[in-house]
Amino acid sequence: MVTEEFFSLVPSELFRPLASSGRRFYINLLFHLHEVEFSILGDTPSYKRIISSIAHFIDSQHDDLSFQDEGEDLLIPKADSSSSDQRRYVAYSRLVSTGWLIEHRDRYRKIVDFDPNARLILQFLFELSRGEARSYGGAVLSVLGSLEAAWNNPEDRSETLRNAAKSSESFARHLRTVSGAMRKIENEILSQTSLAGLLRQFFEEFVERHLIEDYKRLRTNNNPFRFRSKIIDLCLRFHDEPLKVQQLASAYFKEGRAASIQHGETIVLAEVDQVLRVFESLDESLRIIDVTTARLERRIRNTVRYMDRISDNNVGLLSEALKALGAAQCSDEAPVDAATKVLGFSLPSGPAHLYQGPKERRQIGRQALRIPPRDPAVLAFEKAKRQFFHRLQPTINGVCQYLESQLGTATQISGSDMQIRTLDDFIVFERLRELNFLFSGHLMRWYQVEPINDQVVANDWIVCSDFIVRRTAKGA
Repeated sequence: MVTEEFFSLVPSELFRPLASSGRRFYINLLFHLHEVEFSILGDTPSYKRIISSIAHFIDSQHDDLSFQDEGEDLLIPKADSSSSDQRRYVAYSRLVSTGWLIEHRDRYRKIVDFDPNARLILQFLFELSRGEARSYGGAVLSVLGSLEAAWNNPEDRSETLRNAAKSSESFARHLRTVSGAMRKIENEILSQTSLAGLLRQFFEEFVERHLIEDYKRLRTNNNPFRFRSKIIDLCLRFHDEPLKVQQLASAYFKEGRAASIQHGETIVLAEVDQVLRVFESLDESLRIIDVTTARLERRIRNTVRYMDRISDNNVGLLSEALKALGAAQCSDEAPVDAATKVLGFSLPSGPAHLYQGPKERRQIGRQALRIPPRDPAVLAFEKAKRQFFHRLQPTINGVCQYLESQLGTATQISGSDMQIRTLDDFIVFERLRELNFLFSGHLMRWYQVEPINDQVVANDWIVCSDFIVRRTAKGA
C-alpha cells in the first residue's frame, strides 16, 4: 500500500518536534538551516558549523527559550538545559534523534546533512509558509514552452514533454485547491463580528495574500490564458502526427523511460492527453474564482455603505444608553423620551403620495429626413482617384497607338529600342511582355511578343528582360 511505503521512507519521529511545545522554534530553525547552511549545492556543512549556526539562531531569538522538556527526552541535565552553550546541543540532538539531520564521516571530519525524504517535506513546508501565491502566466508559459520544445526537437528534447505533463498536473492540483481556499477565506472574513476585523481580514488575507499572483491580468487582453488555445491545438497536432509520436517514443525507449517503442507511444499519448484534459477544463475553476471574488467584493461594498450602522462606536453608545436606562429611577412601565432616527409605524402622506392616473403619452410627430450634402472636397478627391485608376489601366487603343509610334514602318522592334517619354508610355511598356495574353489575347490579331534570353532592358524607367514585338500578317 502507498501508506506503508510512505511511513517506511519517512523517519517515525520526524514530526515529533513540530508537535511539541517548541514547534515554532523548531520550524523556524529548520527554515534557517535550509536557507543558510544547505542552500549551496555541493557544500556539505560540518558538525561544528551546524552547531555554530544553531547557536547564532538561538541568540537572534529574543524570547526566553526553555528546553526543559527537550532535555528530559535527551537525558541532558536540567541545570544546563537552559544555558546559552547547552541549548544549541539540545536543539541539534533533537533534530538528529527525530530523523531531520543525519551525521556522516568524511575521513576525520564529521559532516551533517538533511535526511533526503525529510528535505522534500521541509521544502514543501517552506513553500507553504511563504504563501500559496501562484503565477498563472508562468505556469501556462512553462507548459507551452515545454510542448513546443518537444514538438520542434522530439529526439533530443523528449524530456520536455514529461515536464509539460508534470507542470500541468501540478497546475491542476493548484486550481482544485483554489476553490477550497477561496471558500475558507470567505468564511473567515464573513465570521468577523466587528467592522475593523472584517476589513482587516479582507485586505490582509484576501487582497495582500491572494492565492493568484496575476489575478488582475485574468480579465485583460494580455491575460496568460491567451495561450490556452495554442496549447490545445498543439496537443491535438500530436494525435494527428504519428511520426512525431513515434520519434518521441523512440527517444523514451533510448533514454530508459519506456520498455519498448510501443510502450513509449502509449506513455507519450497519455502525457499529451493529460495536458489536454487540464487546459480544456479550466472554465469551471475560473468560474468559482470569479463568483467568490464578486461575492466578497459585494459584501465589502455593502459593509462600507452601511458601516455607520454596524460600527463599534454605535455598539458602545447603545451599551451606555442601556446602562443609563438601568440606573434611572423610574418604573418598568414608565415611558422614556429618546430622539432616534428610526421611522415610525406609519409612512408620511401628502399630495405627492396620492394616486395619479397615468399620463397621456405625447405622440411623436413626423420629421423630415434631411440628407446633408456631401463635402465638395470629398467629391473632388473621389473623382481624382477614379481618374488616377483609369489612367493606370491601359486600353487597346492606347497600346496600339504606342506600338505604332515606335514601329513606324518597321515590322518588328525590341524593347531596348523603344522610347519611354511619359508616364502613359511607361504604363503601356510595362504590360507589353504580357501582350499575348493582354485583353484576352485580342491584340494578337496585330502584334506578337517574343522574349529575348540573356538580354536586359535598362533605362531610367525600368529594368526587365528584353523582348521583341512583331507585326502579324493581319497587322501588316
